[in-house]
Amino acid sequence: MALPRLTLATIVATVGPASESVDALQKLIETGVGVFRLNFSHGTLADHALRLNAIREAAARARLPIAVLGDLCGPKIRVGRVPDPGIELQSGQDVLMDPQATEARAASGTDSICVLPCSLASIARDVAPGHRVLINDGNIRMLSLGLDALGSGEVLRCRVTTGGLVTSRKGLNLPDSKLSVPAITSEDWAAVEWAVEHSLDFLALSFVRSADEVRELQARLEVLCTQGRTGDHSGESKR
Repeated sequence: MALPRLTLATIVATVGPASESVDALQKLIETGVGVFRLNFSHGTLADHALRLNAIREAAARARLPIAVLGDLCGPKIRVGRVPDPGIELQSGQDVLMDPQATEARAASGTDSICVLPCSLASIARDVAPGHRVLINDGNIRMLSLGLDALGSGEVLRCRVTTGGLVTSRKGLNLPDSKLSVPAITSEDWAAVEWAVEHSLDFLALSFVRSADEVRELQARLEVLCTQGRTGDHSGESKR
């Protein structure tokens, strides 16, 4: 029989293909994991339902109160398609971030400028000169030089401060910029409803820019949880 644990801190472990079996989850609990994270950026809600069931079975076997945290995606801003094996950016090099591009174009010949596609249509307007533009969890770092033009479209010109290899679909982080996209997307709202229906313990909100975004999520949770207690779903529209 497992002994109760009193801790002021805990280990949070993300559940994925390598750790989603009941046996693997139970071993993680035995080594000190107290919260399991479901990353809504990867997999379907059906996938997460299977993982949630496995977590609860492992917790029941261990006879310990294990929490489950749902991590909302937030707006997904990524680099677009980059030809294999990727493009190596060098410090001091200029890069154009182009939402209209279908594929990256490396610098060649006398043209020292690289063009990278990105998923944020408003990037040239949202990112001011001097703002940081980070790729792949900040392993590649650039500074915005501001709005530029390429063909018939507007692009963001950046200068590389820390180079590295850029490959397809790497995350793009804009920590200094106020983006014109919502912090909570329609996909996130669907995940919020799923989390309430399946009684998750915590929700994490990504890319928070203001307290109002947290309050918006809290207000929605209050409505959903109240509906769950009363069973009254009348008059409430889906987000």
